[in-house]
Amino acid sequence: MHASPTRWWREAVVYTVWLRSFADGNGDGIGDLPGLTARLDALSWLGVDTLWLTPIHPSPNADFGYDVRDYLTVAPEFGTLADFDALLTEAHRRGIRVVLDLVINHTSCHHPWFEAAAPRTSPSHDWYYWRDQPNDWAAIFGGPAWAWHETAKQYYLHLFLPEQPDLNWENPAVRAALAEVARFWLDRGVDGFRFDALTVLKKAPGLPDAGPPAQPSPATAAPAPPYPAWDRFLAQPGLDVLFADFLAQSGLTRDHLTLGEANGLPAERADAWIAEPNGLVSALLHFELWHIATRRPNGAPTIDTRRFSEVCVRWWQSARAVGTLPATYLENHDLPRVVTAWADDGDPVARRRAAKAFAAALLLQAGIILLYQGQELGLPNARLTSWVQVHDRASAASIAAWRAAGWSDEQILAELSRTGRDAVRTPYPWNAHLPHGGFTRGTPWTPLDPNHLPLAWQQQYDDPESVLHWYRTLIARRRQRAALL
Repeated sequence: MHASPTRWWREAVVYTVWLRSFADGNGDGIGDLPGLTARLDALSWLGVDTLWLTPIHPSPNADFGYDVRDYLTVAPEFGTLADFDALLTEAHRRGIRVVLDLVINHTSCHHPWFEAAAPRTSPSHDWYYWRDQPNDWAAIFGGPAWAWHETAKQYYLHLFLPEQPDLNWENPAVRAALAEVARFWLDRGVDGFRFDALTVLKKAPGLPDAGPPAQPSPATAAPAPPYPAWDRFLAQPGLDVLFADFLAQSGLTRDHLTLGEANGLPAERADAWIAEPNGLVSALLHFELWHIATRRPNGAPTIDTRRFSEVCVRWWQSARAVGTLPATYLENHDLPRVVTAWADDGDPVARRRAAKAFAAALLLQAGIILLYQGQELGLPNARLTSWVQVHDRASAASIAAWRAAGWSDEQILAELSRTGRDAVRTPYPWNAHLPHGGFTRGTPWTPLDPNHLPLAWQQQYDDPESVLHWYRTLIARRRQRAALL
């Protein structure tokens, strides 16, 4: 990637859209690209200048788009390529850039690449990892990390779900094919990418056995033993070399926003990735703020504010030392809502105060700021009261473990409400006076939490003291005062 004088993304406020639940434009109950396009004025009013769209590609939805079946088009439930082009045109007309989620560690097991690679005699067999006998690795989402393939008569590696076979990044043809995908979307006008699971692309040579875990797993949801072999595939030496080769072929420059999901890559090792003028990515999305939640004596959630400050300062100092700025986020599609994770979300007054405090703690930092849809409303986690609200396959191992421990359905649903991903992926409430909160004129793909309706966008827009207006004020002040940037 070549040096460039333009780094627009240093001051970006990025708004993450989990499209399925944002806004439904055609009434089929699923959020889509036309629905998002129709809501761009609301996002422009808020002040965000960049959208990060979680995967929009065709997918069997074992992991809701993170199992990609076709990188070069749009999932039918989300619209068409023409709808995407219209979104891009309208966003750019409003000064809003668009960044896509690029899933580069794995594909769907129904992707043509995997289907072509399955026969042992296939020239592309080594696009994925195959073994006659599996090693002892466990998947990040629970269970063995190897699945049997009847055609190949071999096991294939999947660090996530069995439907998500891992690509072999050691193979130059894989890197070239993924670079071609990046070029396709850059040619359509996208402004960058968020690279999913960046730090697990490279595996330890020979895929050695893990043995017993030396320390607790840093996974987002603790799986049952055996634990993932983190030291065999997380932030491995030489990862930067493979990724640099991909970038050299992709057409990406430092004028594009590139965000790397960076579990296991500490600030002390960030230099080669983010240093100006030739860093590999604009910023790393580290995981360190995920692990600072604490509990009061009465069991209520709270936050270790000293550790929060220390983590943010360490990443800021690391970035500034190499001539750039960090990225900071408190919520995304994989995380509990911050007012649920770190505050009392059952008390409306306390929740509102906490939402405003977290907004200030985030937006008064220098660097790239990432918001997640609904964060600007101060939404708490949705309350899951029925199994029809549970869709996330990543929770399956935990649910099985809880049932084996004798938990009731009510206890399991309460825990999923607190920690599960389904609790942050429910439909966005636009107007409390409309059916389904204005998300759709049809039947939503999953229920909207009725407790979210009083916090709907329209009701907060009408209230100048709302969390929504506070976010807008802070975003505007960032742009007015150089000291905040």
